[in-house]
Amino acid sequence: TYSRADIMAILYMAVDCMREQLLEGKKIRLGELGDFSLSLSSKGAETAEKFSSQNIQRVTVCWEPGSEFRNLLADAEFNLVATRSAQAAVLKAIKEGKTNVDISAPINPDGSPSNPGGTTKPKKRTLTVRSANESQGSVSGGGTFDEGSTQTVRATPKTGFAFDKWSDGSTQNPRTVKLTSDLTITASFKTATTGGGDQGSGGDQGGGTLGD
Repeated sequence: TYSRADIMAILYMAVDCMREQLLEGKKIRLGELGDFSLSLSSKGAETAEKFSSQNIQRVTVCWEPGSEFRNLLADAEFNLVATRSAQAAVLKAIKEGKTNVDISAPINPDGSPSNPGGTTKPKKRTLTVRSANESQGSVSGGGTFDEGSTQTVRATPKTGFAFDKWSDGSTQNPRTVKLTSDLTITASFKTATTGGGDQGSGGDQGGGTLGD
């Protein structure tokens, strides 16, 4: 039987001894506990002659676990636990003498609301705008925006071509789309015909807002 003081003294002496041996470049093997060694990190030098101890930036202790520590998965037990926010909400309720807890409201570990204003951040939706043939025309207006927002997309034909339609059949250009979900639309172009007309706007200007 060893006293608490005996165990602490042995551990302190072991740490001092290990530190001394590691600084001498030795590898320490402690049976099932594992092996301890040092790893060095340094910055490079132009030549070996210019390399010195000043180039060494970090000395790290590496632990290679013994067989008892290499695979703990077989003996480990896992249990579901409450989120940190829920735990904080429970502790806050206990301190305030409450018997009911609303864990749906985010709480910081210090007990303060993580969203003091009570508002939630809108979801983000991705609007992808593509050109069916980039040699005939380009598109703009894509990106990541708040859910429910309205965005304007535009198809710009190159010389000799005219805007034809969007992949959903709309011929309005430019047009607005409402993002209720992630959306991908493609603009197609056609060879321009002689006789004037606005090549950038397409034939139908009466389209509505997509996503309404």
